[in-house]
Amino acid sequence: IDPNKLNTDKVYNIHFSQLPKYKGMYTSVWPILYADSHSGVTLHKIDEGIDTGDIIAQKVFELSEKDRSQDCYRKYIDNSKVLLSEWFCKLVNNEVCSVEQSAINATYFSKKTIDYSNLSIDFNKTAWQVKRQVYAFSFRPYQLLSFGDKDISDVIIKKEKSLCKPGTIIAENEDFLTVSTIDYDVELYFDGL
Repeated sequence: IDPNKLNTDKVYNIHFSQLPKYKGMYTSVWPILYADSHSGVTLHKIDEGIDTGDIIAQKVFELSEKDRSQDCYRKYIDNSKVLLSEWFCKLVNNEVCSVEQSAINATYFSKKTIDYSNLSIDFNKTAWQVKRQVYAFSFRPYQLLSFGDKDISDVIIKKEKSLCKPGTIIAENEDFLTVSTIDYDVELYFDGL
């Protein structure tokens, strides 16, 4: 949006992240992928940049180690409703102050950052990173990561260190595969729904 083309300077957005972190796209993925302990929604002014406007207010919430991207998205929706209800009248009555965003800890991800048509598990990562990948890209109505022809719904990190090349199938049964990573073996559980 080019705010200069509008006949008002009162243009606002609720961004699904705790700005200045995670400007741009796919904001339900990054906090899960990087195992953030919390995230938030940010009410900010719209300016010429991408999610760079001055911050009016934020609503911060906790993330669980077991949360998936879909859980994070639901928390964004719930907290956005609260944030908007708290600030709507103040916005309408022009009773707001804002603070310039910090450059410290600012991150940005474009639409090209993730190719959703070509998602796969990268086993050239640690077991913990493999688990975070599966959780970050688990948005059940739309997608789960798969291995071979099986959708994966959960990952358990084994105590055994990986002795095989990353991505090697060590064992398989009807419920899960055991696969090697850079450091520890993981059990990839097939989706049962």
